[in-house]
Amino acid sequence: MIKYELGWISADNLVLENSDVLPEEIITNKSNRNDKRWIPIWYNELLTSGKKLEDYSDWYKRYKNVKEVMPLSQLHTLEFRNTFLTMYDAYGIYCYSIKNIKQKNNVYYLYCELEDEAESHILAFNDESFSNIPDISENQEVLFIIEKNGNRLRVYNGQNNKLIIELMQVNKEWVSSMIKYINSSYKSKDSNLFPIAENLKHSWSNIITGTYIEESNNILLKTSSNIVMNKLMTVKENLKLRSGEATSTQVLTVMSAGTKVKILELGKDETIDGIKSNWVKVEIISGNDRDGNKLKVGMTGWCYGGYLE
Repeated sequence: MIKYELGWISADNLVLENSDVLPEEIITNKSNRNDKRWIPIWYNELLTSGKKLEDYSDWYKRYKNVKEVMPLSQLHTLEFRNTFLTMYDAYGIYCYSIKNIKQKNNVYYLYCELEDEAESHILAFNDESFSNIPDISENQEVLFIIEKNGNRLRVYNGQNNKLIIELMQVNKEWVSSMIKYINSSYKSKDSNLFPIAENLKHSWSNIITGTYIEESNNILLKTSSNIVMNKLMTVKENLKLRSGEATSTQVLTVMSAGTKVKILELGKDETIDGIKSNWVKVEIISGNDRDGNKLKVGMTGWCYGGYLE
């Protein structure tokens, strides 16, 4: 939270510049946090089929008697803001920073980056109730696709369009009753506790069929596909010329906007700042550095192609 004059600004008050926003009926901020929860639909089965929480959560099965390990009140909840997505599981909390949101009809594309402290636990998390979590072994930047339909919400892995989880909307009282029911070894059921009937407003989109795979990449990521060998291109904004194809390599100079370069070699593809492109080896044809000094014609190095036009 950030103190601002006589009030406070929290993540609940923030939206991203040049980004769409999630509708009020999806987000779970401080104004409705006590009234709204998004939890997996399989909690209905705890009330109707004789199944138990341990059937869905191996971590709960192993640690259900160690209360410090499993805060049951989390109930595998998902929380949505306009700046981050949080997943609560028996094993821990996984927070994704949202870098951009794009909306198309009833579908929202969340371009995210996994917080560093969660990286070491995400593989174990993939074995829990939230299946098909995006692979972050090579890139912590991931895409989630979500769609609200009545009192249901589906969350998809944008890398392969597979369903991660289907959620239902419940309130705080329902959650409290469910916790009591689980803690009673499924023997004491409050009158307030009942299955949440599905109430759909429209047909689900055909995301899971694969139709959205190419579309999701195009709608969310600005793709630079015009980079080819020997092409003359222009630097769009101050751009670092490096010794190699990675942000960790040595900076040789900083090329100013308008610098002309020739593409000598195509390197690995990567997504940086929401732009999907290749690292490229270039030769400087003309231009200045960021201080206004003339760049050496013929100088070569690597830069990220997403900032060339």
